[in-house]
Amino acid sequence: VGVGLFLIGVPNAILWGILAGVLRFIPYIGPWIAATMPIGLSLAISTGWGLTILTVLLFVVLELFNNNLFEPWLYGKKTGVSAVAVMLAAVFWTWLWGPMGLLLATPLTVCVLVVGKHVPQLSFLNILLGTDPVFEPQKHVYQRLLAGDMEEAAQLLESSLEHKSLVDVYDNVLIPALAIAETHWQLGDLNDGKHKFIMQSLKEMLQDRNDRQQEKLAAQAKKDVASADDAAGNTVSAEVPNSRLSAMKILCLPARTEADEITAMMLAQILGTTGCSVQAVSVTSLADEMIELIDPSSVNVICVAATRPAAVMHARHLCKRLRVRYPAVKLVAGLWDSPGDPNKAQERIGCGATVVSTLADALKEILLMSGSHFSQSDQQVSS
Repeated sequence: VGVGLFLIGVPNAILWGILAGVLRFIPYIGPWIAATMPIGLSLAISTGWGLTILTVLLFVVLELFNNNLFEPWLYGKKTGVSAVAVMLAAVFWTWLWGPMGLLLATPLTVCVLVVGKHVPQLSFLNILLGTDPVFEPQKHVYQRLLAGDMEEAAQLLESSLEHKSLVDVYDNVLIPALAIAETHWQLGDLNDGKHKFIMQSLKEMLQDRNDRQQEKLAAQAKKDVASADDAAGNTVSAEVPNSRLSAMKILCLPARTEADEITAMMLAQILGTTGCSVQAVSVTSLADEMIELIDPSSVNVICVAATRPAAVMHARHLCKRLRVRYPAVKLVAGLWDSPGDPNKAQERIGCGATVVSTLADALKEILLMSGSHFSQSDQQVSS
């Protein structure tokens, strides 16, 4: 303000700039109070309308910039106070302390917000005044499914995928939401109808995502074939790991519940992006049926998917039966979103199974297994 008034030619520009900075702390009306004095001075000293019009335009342009760009960025990114909270705080502090309250409204509101962020008993202040989401992503998805709004839950999934990978979204959003639903259902806080709707909705969301993924992979395959002649060297170098992964036969088994089946679908979908041959078994099959249907000659890795709250117990039971029936098959036990100590979980599962707690870890371990599997095969062939 001071620089602009100086360039325009208004006397005492530095004084008006300092005054505008001080009055800026008064929300909404403070800047215009600061503008009245230099505008009035320009009217008094100017023989025409040019100086006055330039002074008015200066304040209008600065206010448009501050109100639409700078202040929303400052309040939202730096202080975390929402615009509505600033307006309501200005009314409250003015009613409480008069003009002095209006002057101190913004800094006092920021102080109250900081207290709400750091004092658990006053966390409601952060919800009322802040710009942070009320729910964490996984709780938001669960809340939408609990309300019967599968469409919005799917939109939340898509918005998360805009800035996160599919593995991250499954690990940090869908699996925790699924675990919350399963825990509430087993505790009796969620009735059978709601539980069935949530499970079915998640299956449909996964199926929709799988269809899109298959379309994307098919389009990419066509693109690779079309550019094979132009990038022959790159194609040959890429065929080696792809051929290894495509030869991997992976079976994803649910430990017991329908929630386990959904996480097995997630794992199969993630592994499918690597080119592995993956099959996810439905939970409608009994444990004995699943075990008997396995052909050890055509399966390299068996993944057991288990969701809390009883993940360890269910996974251990199935892994032990699989190890007795197929001692040579590699086992991976996925204890998704498990809060316990992974070392203790490894001891409890036993059976020589590799225990993981996230889809990302499962993907990493299986890729490592694919390398060790083929290195062993190469050694046998060379001997």
